[in-house]
Amino acid sequence: MRWLRAIPVLLIPVIAGCEGQTAPTQKTTAPAADTTPLAGDGHGTNTAGTDAAGGGDASIIELLRKQAPQTPASRLPAGHPPIGGGGGAMPPAAEPAVSLRFAAPEEWEAQPPSNQMRRYQYQLPGGGGELIVYSFSGGGSVAANIDRWRRQFTGPDGKEVPAAEVKQERFQVGPFQTTLMEVAGQYTASMMPGMGAQDPQADYRMIAAVIETDGGPWFVKATGPSEALAAQREQIMNFILSAELAGD
Repeated sequence: MRWLRAIPVLLIPVIAGCEGQTAPTQKTTAPAADTTPLAGDGHGTNTAGTDAAGGGDASIIELLRKQAPQTPASRLPAGHPPIGGGGGAMPPAAEPAVSLRFAAPEEWEAQPPSNQMRRYQYQLPGGGGELIVYSFSGGGSVAANIDRWRRQFTGPDGKEVPAAEVKQERFQVGPFQTTLMEVAGQYTASMMPGMGAQDPQADYRMIAAVIETDGGPWFVKATGPSEALAAQREQIMNFILSAELAGD
């Protein structure tokens, strides 16, 4: 049983690291990864993380984890999500602090949002693709999201479309600072974790906007075949310009 007595001593560096304290140890702890999420745009998520325990401490923590009593699902509080990645249904998405509404053209086909982040979803006419509106807190900076969208497109040489080739414009929509971007090329959408990669779409276009509100950013993103989506540019712009607080 001597090894059990040594566990508290070996766990001191791990616990101290979690509390942001410096413990007397010779081990070097890697800097924590930035886990600030970017907007998931209804296709995927952007998160990063590292194992906080390193070296021999990992095996001790794993041993304690195996010996700890497991909490039966029946004893979890009401509404608690499943533990251990069991694949249960996700809890309902929280309502945004600020809600927006838009005026869509009659020829756009409104569809039920296909996931919990989406607030509005439309099928564009003439094979023009899809327009979605989504929002959630902690959606990342405007520049980070525009750069992420840009990196979903590649040029004829197979390389990411350069930032200089992305059209950008900033303007006011009522009280909201809005940034518009447009990019074209071969498009590969980001996907939800665990899903297979989507085939690249040649000759595609994206027209997207970040609308900054006091409750966090709202995102409007239209994607589709380049020529067909370009034909919808005026309607997409009018849709973005129609943004207003819901209930006003």
